[in-house]
Amino acid sequence: MSMDYFGQFVWDNDYIFPEYLAKMFWIDPGPYEQGQGTLLEAGMKSGEGLFRLRRVLVETTSDGGRWWVVEMETEFDRLYFEVLVSSINVPVSIRYIHPESGDAREYITIMAEQMEQSGLSPETMKELLSEKMNQEFDREREYLFSNPVILGEEAVQVPAGKFMAVHVQDEIAGDVTTTVDYRISPDVPGGIIRITYTSPESDNAYGTELTEISHGNSGKIEPRNPQSPGPELLPV
Repeated sequence: MSMDYFGQFVWDNDYIFPEYLAKMFWIDPGPYEQGQGTLLEAGMKSGEGLFRLRRVLVETTSDGGRWWVVEMETEFDRLYFEVLVSSINVPVSIRYIHPESGDAREYITIMAEQMEQSGLSPETMKELLSEKMNQEFDREREYLFSNPVILGEEAVQVPAGKFMAVHVQDEIAGDVTTTVDYRISPDVPGGIIRITYTSPESDNAYGTELTEISHGNSGKIEPRNPQSPGPELLPV
């Protein structure tokens, strides 16, 4: 998918994008320190289909929310934005630079508005969201995967360094069975060290690796008080 097309979901405050971010941040991202960032690179063994995802913890707010920098990049496009994720892992506010005007903008997400209008306590809302997310993950797993097997712990060397990882293996059912190997660790920011997809019908495996852990990062868009509903033009 083109980043321009994907970015339109950001610029229009479309519900699709906050839901995508909610899935990205729903699982505990691991022990990030303020200013610490990770870079994941994915692509085919042949070098085709390169995709980069950078995530940086910029700030932790007094109520337990966290401001993140998220950068997505392909061979042809790049998307940069900053998102405030609440203490119950709901995307609350998104900042971005509009590609046409160059103006900084910030808005409250539809998901956050619906939460506020519901009048439910954060604890109740977290329980409801947890049930919803678990149902969606279960549906995806039932459709795509079989039964994951923990193969043990092993040392894994990736461009970001050498880490001890838990090796989990699963299979994607279909016309051709694809084996998925996860090397993960709760002690590494983001949790992901390496993921590989291999198929007996192709030697061009697809994989994701942790290529960088950085420090001292900050956001590029000045903090503002977001307006609602929809994107609000901000002075720069």
